Formats: sequence, structure tokens, C-alpha cells
Amino acid sequence: MAQDDRACSRKLKSLRQSVDWENEAQRDELYEQLYELIRDWEGRYPDLRDIFRPEEIDWLLMESVRNENREMDAEPLVDFVVRCGYKDEADEDVSVRRTTALHYAIGYRFLCVVRGLFQIYDRYDVNYVDEESGLTHFHAACVAGYEAAVRRFLELGRVDPNLQPSAAADPPLHLALTHHRREVTKLLLKHGADPNLANAKGSTALHVMCEEHIDYDLADILFDFVSDEFGPVLVDARDKEGNTPLHLALRHGHRNLTKLLLARGADPNIVNEDGETPLHVNCQRYRDDDLAELFFKVNDEIKRTQVRVNVQDKLGRTPLQFAVARFLPNTVNSLLNRGADMSSFVFPASSQFRERIESRFDETQFNFKLGLAVGALLVVGHLERRGYTLERGDALTIMRLFASYGLFEKTTPEVENWYDDEEFARTAKKLTIRRSLSLYELIRLRAEEAAKLITCKDYLKVARSQKLWFLPHEPIDACALHLCEKASRGFFRRWALDPLLKLTGHQLPILCCEKIIKLLMNQDLWHICLAAAEQDEYSN
Repeated sequence: MAQDDRACSRKLKSLRQSVDWENEAQRDELYEQLYELIRDWEGRYPDLRDIFRPEEIDWLLMESVRNENREMDAEPLVDFVVRCGYKDEADEDVSVRRTTALHYAIGYRFLCVVRGLFQIYDRYDVNYVDEESGLTHFHAACVAGYEAAVRRFLELGRVDPNLQPSAAADPPLHLALTHHRREVTKLLLKHGADPNLANAKGSTALHVMCEEHIDYDLADILFDFVSDEFGPVLVDARDKEGNTPLHLALRHGHRNLTKLLLARGADPNIVNEDGETPLHVNCQRYRDDDLAELFFKVNDEIKRTQVRVNVQDKLGRTPLQFAVARFLPNTVNSLLNRGADMSSFVFPASSQFRERIESRFDETQFNFKLGLAVGALLVVGHLERRGYTLERGDALTIMRLFASYGLFEKTTPEVENWYDDEEFARTAKKLTIRRSLSLYELIRLRAEEAAKLITCKDYLKVARSQKLWFLPHEPIDACALHLCEKASRGFFRRWALDPLLKLTGHQLPILCCEKIIKLLMNQDLWHICLAAAEQDEYSN
């Protein structure tokens, strides 16, 4: 064994002595050979100071962390240096401005090596600062959640818990929260971190929590551990876009944070720089269609301020218009129940729908396609039940969206008889849509029969569930479009009858036209409506 470690040490010395350190290519070759050697190392570890200069070890460590394109992982080299007992021993008068592998580790997100590197750079009397980013070893400890290092820095009193390295960088508390470092967050707050300190974007710690997927109880920590010097936490602090934490909590769908902020006194009607209230922001989401109802209920419970439903942003848009343009049926219903004004409501133009859909639309998301189709139909139903008269132009807007985003069922030979696939049929028979009705049975029903058994709400439940994901990959898109077709058949038939009569010059009896429409698919009905609209435009 002793012979082995002596042989390894001799080889390591030989490798170093054969390298001109000023030659980049030779340094790179040494780096690669070093990995092969330490992988097979046996026996005692050498004193690296007998082989390398300190600055050379620094380079090797930094290179291991920043080498994104190399196959070698940083951990073996860091672990080897630690096992060798190497410690950073810079002179006492060393400049604080010095870039180390720790700075690179957080910059390149190699957080797994931070603890090992702190065993090497085991100094807390000096807080090395990266010249480019301004980040320090203290910041690295906060990012990595290395509680022991954070505690030692703070207890020595050599660092400010509110140390903001540069105008563009985040203070320690923001970094700890962004990376979900619970114990580090507590430590920082106990030692005087300011929860109301803003970063370059004007975001406080609360803003950061509401932008990230932060645990709800971590938000409680922020309120409970804040020191008297900086408290209370400013729950309605605005960032540079005028957004409060409540705006961000609703934008990102954080239900528990929304409830906590309102309970702590957040203003439900405060506006940002665009004139948007938190309700405006909520109504621009695609998911959490019931979050608006939760928002209303929590405000009812705390009985502090009535939510203003009909506020217009700087472009004159209300929360209702946003919710309609997002096809959020539950949100639309909640707004209407809470007094949303229909007297001045203007149905969104096609461009308004598109600019909101395209940020989420993906041709491979079959669930999203089905949800989009039935969401549109449910929203139209809510509006009409509250007295809105859907115009032909509004109906054409809906149809254009179906055409633009490929929501029509395809009848090409490539997808014909997709439902006869054995694996698909076996799986579809096990998936229930409603009690005693399987997906397979629904597919086999004619549109008129399906309409008697299944509502748009049922289709929406399917779209928002994971049921379709169980289907085989090949027929799954065809199945989703088939469900879109069935769910929307009544809407297309309703609006296609009058255009067909016009196109035929009213020479066919209405019963005959109705029979023709029943034989056509939604895409055909859309073409009829489009042709009639173009004829009207030409005649005018």
C-alpha cells in the first residue's frame, strides 16, 4: 500500500514538473491527466504544497468548477484536495478582492461542491470578494445553504447580514430565499437582516418569496423572526414595476401566500405601474381557474376592504376582459357573481386572445387544446346567461381561434380509425368520463347523443385531469381533437345555419340546410361561416 501511494505521489510530481504553467494547452493536459490519477489513487494522500504553488491549486479548483464542457465532474478534484488536507493560507494582509473557486461554484451553480470548498477556503476572518460580480464567500454560503459557514461569518461579526455586493446583485436574505434555504433565512433574520431591503429591481424579500416556489411556512418565518430594528415587514412594498408581493403571489398562483398576505394586511385594490390591481394580474393566468374565488372569499373573511371588480387598467381593460381573453370560465363566473359590469363589456378581438394564448400554446399539449376549446365555450355560456348578446363577429373570433390553433378534428387517412388501436381501446375503456360512461364509449357516440350525456364542464374536467396522459402516444392527439369536435359541435352548428342559408340565396328549405349541417364537421362549418362573412364584406 505504501508503495502505491509513493508511486502515485511521484507520478503527480512528474506531471507537474513536465508542465510549463504559462502554456494553456499544457495546463489543460495536466488537468485531464490529474483526473485519471486521483481516480485510481491508493494509500496516503500527499502534501499538495510540496507539489503545487497555492495559485496553481486555486486554478485547478476554479477550472474544475467552471468547466461546463468537460466530462469530468468537479467533486472528485475538490474531494481530493480536501483529503490531502490542503487549506488556503493567504497572507494576513491579502486583499479582500480575490476570486476563488467558491465564487465560480455559485456562478456556475455547482452548489454540491460548496461545502468541500469551504473546507479548503476555511477562513472567516477574510470574506473574499469576486472582482466581477461583487459576490463574497458569505454570499456563496447563503446560496448553498451552508448553515455552519453562515453562522461563523455572522458570529465573528466580520460581515453585514445586509451586505449587497453591487447595485445589480441581491442581498444575502434574497439569495437564501431564492434557493429555499430555511435555516440560513432564520440565521440572517436573527442577526439583523432587513426584510424590507430592496434589490436592483426594487424587490424586497417578500417579492422574492412570491416569485419563487417558496414554502408557505418560510413566509411565516419572515414575519416571525424580523428584528425590531427593521420591522414591520412592508406587505405592500412596490418593486420598480409597481407590483406588490400580492400581485406576484397571484401571478404565480401561490394560494397560501395569497391568503397569508391578505391576512397580514395586503391591499387587494392596490395598482401597479400599468394600473393593474392584483385581480387584473390573477385574471391573466391560464391555470388555477378557481384562484379568483379564493381571493374573494379570503377578503370576505377578513372583512377589511371590498375588492373593486370593475377597475380599469391604463389601457381601459377590466379583470373580466382579461379573464374572457384567457378563457377562464370559473374566474369569469366569479367576477360576474361579484358584480362585474356587463353594460360596457366589449368582447376581446382575435389579437387579444392570441397574444395571451401564444405564450402558453404548444402543439404537443393535447390537454391544453381541449381545455382551450371547452374553456371558450363555457366563457361564452357564462356571458350569455348574464345578458350579453354574442354577435356573429364574436362567434367568428372564436372560430378563428379554433382554426389558428388546430382545434379541428382531422379526417386525413393518416389518422383515420385511430380509435381502433388495440392498446388505445383497452386503456380508453378503463378511463371514466362520468359514472358508467368510459372514454371509449364517449368516442363511439354520435355528437347528438354525447351532448345529452356530457356537458362542457365534464370535458373541462377531463382536460384539467391527467386522464389523457394514460393513453398511447400515437392516438392521443387525435383523441383530444375528437373531444374538441364533440364538445363544440353545437356551437358551430348554431352559427353556421344562417350563413348557409345566405350562401344558398335562401333557395333551400331551412330543414334541408339543417340536415346538411348535421353531416358536416366543424371545420366545414367554419368555412361556411367564413365564406358568408367574406360575401357580406364584399357586398358592402
